[in-house]
Amino acid sequence: MYNPVSPVHYSTVHGRRRRRLLVVMLAIAILLFLVGHLLVPGVLYEAGDEQPAVLRGFHPLHFPVYFNLRSYAVTPTDKAIMFSWRKKHESNNVFKYQLGTSLEPLITRYLGDNLSMVVQQAVGRSKKRKLNKIIKSVGEPFNEKGFHFFKIKGREVLGKLSTSGERFLELNLQNKQDVPVKEFIAPDQNLIIVNTNPFAAFHILIIPEIGLGHSQKLTHSSLLMALGFADTCSSYLKLVYNSIGAGASVNHHHWQGFYLKSTLPIEKAKTKQLFIANGVLIQEILGWPIRSFKLTSDSRARLADAVFRIVEELLRTNTAHNILITDKGSSVVVVPRKIGNYPDVTKKQVAAMEVLGFWIIPNEEEYKSLTPDSAHSFLAGARPETDLDIAQLFR
Repeated sequence: MYNPVSPVHYSTVHGRRRRRLLVVMLAIAILLFLVGHLLVPGVLYEAGDEQPAVLRGFHPLHFPVYFNLRSYAVTPTDKAIMFSWRKKHESNNVFKYQLGTSLEPLITRYLGDNLSMVVQQAVGRSKKRKLNKIIKSVGEPFNEKGFHFFKIKGREVLGKLSTSGERFLELNLQNKQDVPVKEFIAPDQNLIIVNTNPFAAFHILIIPEIGLGHSQKLTHSSLLMALGFADTCSSYLKLVYNSIGAGASVNHHHWQGFYLKSTLPIEKAKTKQLFIANGVLIQEILGWPIRSFKLTSDSRARLADAVFRIVEELLRTNTAHNILITDKGSSVVVVPRKIGNYPDVTKKQVAAMEVLGFWIIPNEEEYKSLTPDSAHSFLAGARPETDLDIAQLFR
């Protein structure tokens, strides 16, 4: 028996099919983009006429300086820092160079190894400060006569941070742009300032108790504050710490912070559970050229206690170290390494970013010539002479 299909029914079914087809085609397009731009080794971004585009979200790794708030799940703290940083980036008297220009066009490529390491040619970073001395101890004392952040001027300041790290207060210092902060900031204040040699958008420094003369030697209170701050920000924020001898260029206590759209290579690496101590999961990162540990907990206090127990042992044994805080303060990566001296800041070095798999190289020739073998060998060369017996620490 003939049963004609009504035009309305046919139109509805046909429309559904078209929508499904469009969804499938969109999924295929996205997959092809990922394969072509994110997974295949090679150039991620090259300098050219489109340089300013890197500031507006067309770079697969770097967070854009200019973006639609609806496109990214950022928090109120993120927004306050980003807007203030952006204003300073647009001025001509705060940064030593601007992102998207010839000094920092964010030229990047995948290294092409099995660890998804990234290499960035960061020309402007060749102008960053250096310690100008041979480091023999991670406990190098603070030098009041040398450079420290209490000597910077108001134009570099973004705002104040509470002791817990949970409250950021933007400071309007329009009338104090050229005034040294020591003339109007209390010594026990925690400041967030811009990094005047940025390699990424919203590159900041956190300076605990800026005027009390703390050397670059991690404290438990500083670690707690950094974890608290990370918890108020989005997961795009990464906080890193370099001890003396692990890439720190200023011997004044500070954390570095920056925003990336992508996770760091070391975050993608496989891990092996070692044990759980007082509610903290402690894992070893597998296959990494330098032995590294990842600690995770939903308790900020317990996580800080566990991380600091490791740090105290590293300080006791004069072992340099790099630390990454990620996942909104719920995960911390600790990388023990031997003391390194890098007197020439125009050459590659192993600091926090490099041990995390993100190579920052000012020299164009070194940027182009870095291979998986040479990068892995360079990292392996930073291994400490004695491995940390982490199990013994938590017995």
